[in-house]
Amino acid sequence: MKKYFIFLVCVFASMSSFAKRDSTMHKSETDALSYGIYVFANQSFNENLDGDIHHKFGLNKNSVASGAYLGLAKEWNPIFGWRGNLGYNYNKSRSTAENHDKKCYSFSDVEGFGDLTFDVIDFIFRDRHFTALDLKLFAGIGALQTFGYTRDSLSYITDYKRHAGLHFGFRGGINASWNITRNFRLAAEVIMNGMDDGFNGVSGNFPLDGRLNLGGGLIYTPHPNLKKKKKFINDPLEPQMMLSEHYKVNAIVKYVTPESEKIKMRKVSGNAQIAYHLAKADLDKNFMQNQKELEKIKNSIDEVESDKSLEVTSIHLHGYCSPEGSYDFNRKLSRMRALTVKEYLVDTYKFEDHLFKVAATPENWIGLAKAIEKSNIPNKEELKEIAMNQSYADDDRENQLMLAAGANATVLKNEIYPKLRYTLYIIKFNVKNYAVKEARKVIKENPDKLSLREMYDVAFSYSKKSDEFLSALQTAVKLNPNDPVANLNLANAYIERNNLEEAKRYLDASEGLPEAIHARGIVAALEGDYDAAEEYLKEAESLGVKESAQVLPF
Repeated sequence: MKKYFIFLVCVFASMSSFAKRDSTMHKSETDALSYGIYVFANQSFNENLDGDIHHKFGLNKNSVASGAYLGLAKEWNPIFGWRGNLGYNYNKSRSTAENHDKKCYSFSDVEGFGDLTFDVIDFIFRDRHFTALDLKLFAGIGALQTFGYTRDSLSYITDYKRHAGLHFGFRGGINASWNITRNFRLAAEVIMNGMDDGFNGVSGNFPLDGRLNLGGGLIYTPHPNLKKKKKFINDPLEPQMMLSEHYKVNAIVKYVTPESEKIKMRKVSGNAQIAYHLAKADLDKNFMQNQKELEKIKNSIDEVESDKSLEVTSIHLHGYCSPEGSYDFNRKLSRMRALTVKEYLVDTYKFEDHLFKVAATPENWIGLAKAIEKSNIPNKEELKEIAMNQSYADDDRENQLMLAAGANATVLKNEIYPKLRYTLYIIKFNVKNYAVKEARKVIKENPDKLSLREMYDVAFSYSKKSDEFLSALQTAVKLNPNDPVANLNLANAYIERNNLEEAKRYLDASEGLPEAIHARGIVAALEGDYDAAEEYLKEAESLGVKESAQVLPF
């Protein structure tokens, strides 16, 4: 019995030392006020028998009794709280050899206890993913009023107390509970009591009696109107968020790792408005603005060639001609003009011939229609319609266009047609893969060199609460605006920052992903729409997102 008393003192001391810690260091949520009702069986722990007699005639089912109590409980912070109980207890004891006929001494008491509680789950699991389970240690003190002694006392050592009285008590134990609905939890607990009622435990003249209680019950926690808009009271960067003083939501977002690019292919492109003499394909670098236009292509190639992390894989050249002249002549001319640009680049850079892909468009009607739209020609709608009409024979369309243009035919030939003669170039190249350390620098200077996976790895090399984490995910979306995974991961980052409006904006671009449905469920829950949240989360869970079952505690 002395060991038991020392044990309870140690429990109080250790819980008090934990209480001195700054509760703001913990990010889980504070449990709301709850009401409980319990029934239990109790067994006297220290029978009034010595040594071998206690071993021979000791505890058995005949001295098991029972009781019930009502309780209140609440937490001050995520780890520590209080609970109070008021109950009735029926006590039985079979303490002497003479009473081995299975008749037991008994009495009743009404007792009240106040306890300090310690939330084991919140203390160990700081992100509190296990909201369905609650596990608490507790220790406390109280008093009990005894009455109803039924027999004359017998004892080997000293007389039992047989008169009603008010007595001191203390206790310690553990309570486990599990959510079954939004408001109700099933609970079970083990309690070891110590008290000075004098009915048991008087062997060795030690005045305290020990009693072991095993109980089960139901806990009710009232919640406010769940449709009502709730307020956030957590750290805005903490994914564990409480929406009201009664109700908690585990915002366990599900990031998705993008697929790796085995070969990172990139490209640069542009238009070189190279001018040619009428009906000629020869490249005259000194004609009009040709030198400047050729520099456009060279600058693009030089940028790639000067970077050792890049490797040119192909150069695409596409020549365009204006519609004047015959179609067959323009078909040959447009290709020859593209080939002269190729020859210039081969001579300049000594590229292998196999790198080049050459194509041509004999008559640039699409470009013509766009140029007419931007012009001030009075009947430009009519001219545009002719330009886009593919039902004409090869050369009839250009003739019909000139007739319709009338006096503005010279505007077409002198101002618009020259702009339709150009070479489109596309330079394709491969980019090397980057380790995270190097990618951290690249994402700031040339993020387009990184794959979506590399940007994701950069983000997760930082703390999720850091600006760098958010910036890396923002860059991923900026360079891949239509990628659902990039948008989902950025939406998740905003959810963890309680920026739900931004989160919803990016979730709109991540449709089709089960993890996006899961995220929508979290957003709905954080906004107080629990019916919609349940629908989203059940759908996400059915699609394989196991975390969806942990978001709502019901």
